[in-house]
Amino acid sequence: MAKNKYMMKVSLSVNGVNKLLKFSKVLQKDMPTLEKRFVEKSLAFIQERANEYIKATTGNSDWYVLTHQLENSWVVDLTKKTLRNICPYSAFVEYGTGVVGAGTHPESGDYQYDENGHGDSGWFFFDNEGTLHWTRGMEAHAYLYNAVSDYYYKGEAERILDELINEMLRKAV
Repeated sequence: MAKNKYMMKVSLSVNGVNKLLKFSKVLQKDMPTLEKRFVEKSLAFIQERANEYIKATTGNSDWYVLTHQLENSWVVDLTKKTLRNICPYSAFVEYGTGVVGAGTHPESGDYQYDENGHGDSGWFFFDNEGTLHWTRGMEAHAYLYNAVSDYYYKGEAERILDELINEMLRKAV
């Protein structure tokens, strides 16, 4: 991505320097607003992209019914600059479970996949309708990891910042 250069031409005179000082004061005054808007737009992008990944990768089993609880459980805290998913099973979907999920998330760290030691034997569970199912786990969906990767590595952070700086500069001039 090409870097933008921000330039302002002023004459080397009292009026030119005064114009530059006025411009500088406007920018300085707008910096807290720039930061706040950058955080808002960044978290909104990550949440939207994570939801796209959720929709694209979940609900593809014979028994699972997509409830949209995962997509609708986001908590945005602008004061702490955080985005959290408070759905009770969000970590299971993100990182996977059981022996099937082990090693399927790009950054699993110390995440415990087969915490109960079921191994290849798997385990049985009842769904919300009371139907019995057997599983060895599920692969990671990495919806949040992929959204944050898009934000950083596909240039979205730069694009958002560039857009906001251009808005601020147009306003200041």
